[in-house]
Amino acid sequence: MTPLVFTVTVKTLLMYIPRCGGGPMDPEQTETMSVEEFHGALNSIHADILASHLLLMEEIRSIQEEMFDSNKETKRFLDHRREAATILQRQEKSASTALANILARRKGVQ
Repeated sequence: MTPLVFTVTVKTLLMYIPRCGGGPMDPEQTETMSVEEFHGALNSIHADILASHLLLMEEIRSIQEEMFDSNKETKRFLDHRREAATILQRQEKSASTALANILARRKGVQ
């Protein structure tokens, strides 16, 4: 029994398989490979895609963590700013009351 083979153009393979060294190839050149070789090539492509996907997901997770940390820092800064504004308002009110009391005493003395 004759083994089943696939004949594909190099152009088709290059769309899916990144070049790993070697000289320039004619895009119209054809490659003939057995079903097992073709499955092996597909498995290799799948493994590369999966590895790239995992690296990308790790990078996304890292960026999300940085954004979360940045958001926490921003919230902390805004909380401190709000707290400082509240303290300043209390001090202004206290100073205003003290000034009013001083002026009232001066009026009472005169």
